[in-house]
Amino acid sequence: MQKIKWMVFISVIFLFSGIYGQKKNLPQNNLGNKEKNIYIKFHQSLISPDDKAVEEFIYQNFPLLKETKSQIKVKSKKESPYGIHIDYQQNFEGFQVYHAGIKVNLDKNYQVINVLNYLQNFEPKLYGNYEYNIQDFVESQRQRLMGNSEFAIKTDKIALVVHGKLRASYLVQTQMDNEFSSQEWVIDGETGAILHHQILASFRTQIDTNGKGLVFNPDPLTKAGVTYGGPYVDNNDADVSVLNQQRDTVILKDITYSNGTFKLEGPYVKITEFEFPDVEPVTSNNGNFFYGRAESGFEDVNAYYHLDTMQRYIQSLGFTNLANYQILVDTHANYGQDNSYYTSSPSPRIAFGEGGVDDAEDADVIVHEYGHALSESGSPSSNTGFERQGQDEGIGDYIAASYSRSINPFRWYDIFNWDGHNTFWNGRQCNITTKYPNLSYSNFYNFGELWCTVLMHAWGIIGKEPADKIFFEHLYMNAPNQTLADAAELILDADTLIYNGSNSIAYLEAFCDKLLITDNRCNLVSSRIIHSPYLFKVYPNPAQNFIYLQNTNQLSDIQVNIINSLGQVVMNPQYPYFTEQPVEVSHLPNGLYILQISSGNKFFTQKIVIEK
Repeated sequence: MQKIKWMVFISVIFLFSGIYGQKKNLPQNNLGNKEKNIYIKFHQSLISPDDKAVEEFIYQNFPLLKETKSQIKVKSKKESPYGIHIDYQQNFEGFQVYHAGIKVNLDKNYQVINVLNYLQNFEPKLYGNYEYNIQDFVESQRQRLMGNSEFAIKTDKIALVVHGKLRASYLVQTQMDNEFSSQEWVIDGETGAILHHQILASFRTQIDTNGKGLVFNPDPLTKAGVTYGGPYVDNNDADVSVLNQQRDTVILKDITYSNGTFKLEGPYVKITEFEFPDVEPVTSNNGNFFYGRAESGFEDVNAYYHLDTMQRYIQSLGFTNLANYQILVDTHANYGQDNSYYTSSPSPRIAFGEGGVDDAEDADVIVHEYGHALSESGSPSSNTGFERQGQDEGIGDYIAASYSRSINPFRWYDIFNWDGHNTFWNGRQCNITTKYPNLSYSNFYNFGELWCTVLMHAWGIIGKEPADKIFFEHLYMNAPNQTLADAAELILDADTLIYNGSNSIAYLEAFCDKLLITDNRCNLVSSRIIHSPYLFKVYPNPAQNFIYLQNTNQLSDIQVNIINSLGQVVMNPQYPYFTEQPVEVSHLPNGLYILQISSGNKFFTQKIVIEK
């Protein structure tokens, strides 16, 4: 009941962005208009490979800073295996401009790849003052939190842009082990009015030994190859025999052993208790954690295994600083609701609900919520803006789809296919047909489904490992307030960093089909081009120094173009009639290209790879 009362209070004081990141779709504010793209493509070397040169580049290329008399300050700097990513906070007269800044993504040589510009324009004057006694508001929050053992309240003076003018304001943040107590407010510095409010939750030891446990991998329906129904139903979390038969024995790596007791605490996951219902984590005296699904320990083991497995896989790809820390996990939490969430405040943690199918029984839910932790780790404090929040849901959905599809491809496109797609809720999908301009702004989860759909399209063409590496690299590039169209450009830039753009066609097929990209690059993947595979024979592929074109149908009036991933014609070789002609490609950089050959109304296209 206490939680319900608090929810009513939230609705009164204007919940700006809602509780985001949950696995289930919750109603969102209908903003009514499309957000502006903030991505800008660059290919520019700096005067020196250091952060000072980056700042000089920003001031030279973005005159808005001078016009508004603003300064920039490093908010976060992350280094990925393939790049350097610096996010700058916009300041005015020493005060942070709320949710305003600029992000620069560079390669390892300090060459600028792209910029995401979310600087704000305003009259260079601070209106109002800081005469309101913010401690009055702080004290009201302190009284609300009385009786809770762990909480903290932080205040800062900031500036909020309101209709092009800067308003003197306070930023108040409460942090506690509870999704509704980790919140922030922007308070007018002069009047004490609440100007903005949001909840800071993203929804949805001694270590020296291994243990064993039973888990669903990834879930009972996928393993059995069935849909929800018949004997394959939750049955109020009972030990249904056909469900227990789908369990697998797994190794639980690096769990804690102390004084004769094994605990599910490792370098990356700690199963603990921090939210009602109060269910203490299970322990073992022999390292075996074998439970039926009706027992609370089953969810503990399932969550530990899948989260630990995911982090170790990420590190195996070379990404050693994406959420490479211990995260707290309560597998019986969220007041028993049929929902889960991630929050980084006051410390990184995931809470799994128990309504319907227990959330921690489905690997899709487990790794989806972990996706929010990975996103936050790659680009801290970037999950701001309607489409950006939708993208974050798609980040979690992609991780779930990639993870479960690699284990068992059955219904991989149905996200949460044990926890959802049933009588409890509809789940989500990674194969939607809706195109970007037609997405409804009533709910940002729509944007998440689209993001997952386009990424998994490329996954199906180029394979799991390269798709995942490109995906994890783009997590470092994200910025506040970006659109899905901006994010599509970041994926292409990540592919360029890692694979020299050799996978761009696979992504362009999806981005152009969903109208995330609409420029001339889409000509490379246009459905209007007729692919007639019997007109020509092209070999070898991949090629190093030469490719050979064999005119199998003795066509005349032949035109040949070789096009790179940017849509540029890089070669236009002359082709003699009726011959097998070598074409030298040794001077072309490694990557994926399109070979286009036309003869009258006949067209031949083929992807070729240059790989030296």
